[in-house]
Amino acid sequence: MKLHNRLHSNGLSLFKNSLHSWQKAIQLVILPLVFLANINLLSAQVVINEILPNGTVELKNIGSDTVNVSTYWLCDIPAYQQIQNSNIICGNPNMAPGEILTVDDFNTIDGADGEMGLYTTNSFASSSAIVDYVEWGSTGHGRSGVAVSAGIWSTGDFVPAFDNNSSLEYEGMGDASTNWTATASPTICAENSNAVVCTVDGGTISTTDNTIICVDGNPDPIDVTVENSSGPNGGWIITDDSNNILALPNNPPFDLDGAGAGVCLIWYIRYEDGLTGKDLGNNISDLEGCFDLSNAITVIREIPDGGMVSLLDSSTTYANCAGNIVFDVTHTTTAPNLSYWY
Repeated sequence: MKLHNRLHSNGLSLFKNSLHSWQKAIQLVILPLVFLANINLLSAQVVINEILPNGTVELKNIGSDTVNVSTYWLCDIPAYQQIQNSNIICGNPNMAPGEILTVDDFNTIDGADGEMGLYTTNSFASSSAIVDYVEWGSTGHGRSGVAVSAGIWSTGDFVPAFDNNSSLEYEGMGDASTNWTATASPTICAENSNAVVCTVDGGTISTTDNTIICVDGNPDPIDVTVENSSGPNGGWIITDDSNNILALPNNPPFDLDGAGAGVCLIWYIRYEDGLTGKDLGNNISDLEGCFDLSNAITVIREIPDGGMVSLLDSSTTYANCAGNIVFDVTHTTTAPNLSYWY
């Protein structure tokens, strides 16, 4: 999957059909708290950005993290070459977001017919090792099936052949032949002439409501405001703490009491037409297109549990003569984020 996006610091439609009532053994005091999660969601993603028949291959980091590509491999069967053993004419193998790196000694490229795969390891038959792929002139090259299995290419797809005085440029988003263009004016070591510019902004979200939820069958609405967002389309995403999409609610406030115990994140997204992957059950990392996510608000949902109070030696019985008695106790509970009174 290729992404063309910008990420801020990162950091259900839930139906309350079967709400459980819980007897509170102690009086609870819910404290308002907002976690603005500084979560960097998407791993740095390096793609093949431009190809010249003279053996020049340009890579670009279109992700949000720095990634070291020294041990990455280029593959055009039967030729394989590791980046650290290549002649780098621009860029640094420790690629920062947006950075370009170009090698000029992968001399097996034929503009009439060929393929180019980018791998994290030399397991060239592994769909988990291949990270980017393109084929041109015809379909069904040696590593085409690996790329299809990895979900980064489609069976039968290929880019038209290009002449040896042109280069093949990637536009910056998508995994189809239509995302590649042959140009007679190569832009090696610079932005491609067909690059798609993504300018949407997910903005910043915040709330003044409690974000530690006591799961007791009573509504706990959380109203969220958005500031400084821009873009043609917008929406809300609620994920679990592994960034799996749980719900795509229309608008706040969000009542998460019915979800039961757990942790979830509230996000706002702005995006251009053509965004894919914004579906229930997908992960945030499955989003593909021009988009930007806001910071996340973390909501902790806990079922009240009075727990166990004991002395420091774990005993629960204390005997002493009457008087000014002072002793220390410990408290254990399955709901440590809720507040308790002794």
